[in-house]
Amino acid sequence: IAGGAESFKEVKTVKYDIPMATPQGEQKMVAYTMRPSNIAFDQPTPTGNTVRVFSNGKYVWVESPQDTGMQVMPASQIGPIQPVLNVQNMFLELTERYKDHTTVEETDHGGKPAYRVEAIDKLDDQKSSFFFAKESGEFLGQRIAFETPMGPMNAATTVTEWEEIDGRKFVRKLEMALGPQVVTFMFGNIEVNGPEASMFEMPENIKEQIKAIEEQEQAAEEAGGGDGEGDGGEDDGQ
Repeated sequence: IAGGAESFKEVKTVKYDIPMATPQGEQKMVAYTMRPSNIAFDQPTPTGNTVRVFSNGKYVWVESPQDTGMQVMPASQIGPIQPVLNVQNMFLELTERYKDHTTVEETDHGGKPAYRVEAIDKLDDQKSSFFFAKESGEFLGQRIAFETPMGPMNAATTVTEWEEIDGRKFVRKLEMALGPQVVTFMFGNIEVNGPEASMFEMPENIKEQIKAIEEQEQAAEEAGGGDGEGDGGEDDGQ
């Protein structure tokens, strides 16, 4: 990591603009991150308004300009966009946020010889693969599995460009392959420690909703009423 891991400990929050080249045309969003797991992004709506979506890595809530009230959802609702927006933190937090990280094989990623490291997210037990260059140790990308209404899918990200800011190296360009589609993300106007930590604070009504959800889940588990879902583990196919 350019600048050294110690210098990145000073990086608490990051803001950046993301123009995205998609099969439907160019889209834009503004994203904010706070280590280790918080993200927020502003997304325009078809009516010309903007909503701000928040996630702490386990839950998602949306701030609407219509003030219709915020509803909490599992983080899986924003699928692979979460590790993409949080890419600046993912590889820095490998030992903090993830457990059972193991180097499982030598392979290649993005055309470069790489080590594949498997790790399990402490927040939701989601299994991911991280790829690091064999020679330099540079972070090359990530592969994750996530659930969709059509069943489990894999998303693979590849870092294709970096930008050095104050001696630290940040991801500048990222490609995400989602099935047959490839979406390109550009990270511009990067502001280090610009966003205030207070913007990521969870509203009281969201805390109450989460408490109710977790109490219901615990009661169902104690009653033997688990939903029987699998662990969402990653398919090792490329």
